[in-house]
Amino acid sequence: MILLVSQISLSSILIPLVEAVGTMAFDIRVGLYEDPPNQDIIKVIQATFDGFKYLGYLNRGWESQLYRFFATPSYRKFCETQDTLFSIGQKIVDKKVADLEKLTEDGDEFIENQGNLSI
Repeated sequence: MILLVSQISLSSILIPLVEAVGTMAFDIRVGLYEDPPNQDIIKVIQATFDGFKYLGYLNRGWESQLYRFFATPSYRKFCETQDTLFSIGQKIVDKKVADLEKLTEDGDEFIENQGNLSI
């Protein structure tokens, strides 16, 4: 059975957890409370589910021996999930860096002093 995020009703536990991870990892609101939810984050959740599924295929069965020598179907799909996760993560990081650079250009003293912290 293939789990599709669009078919799963995000439970009242999953949404706050994903929002918390997004806040801690990227310092952003990921947008699952919005209507409609942020489609990039839906893709991240789907790619995470699929990535673990294909990683399981690569760690057992006949593909566990073959993917080291040539790209098996599960290995290619696993790589696609990792590419999706990286591209969306990179887009979020690039946007955050641009926001921080804009704050620095505007003269935000807090941002300018972040490199000067001492213990």
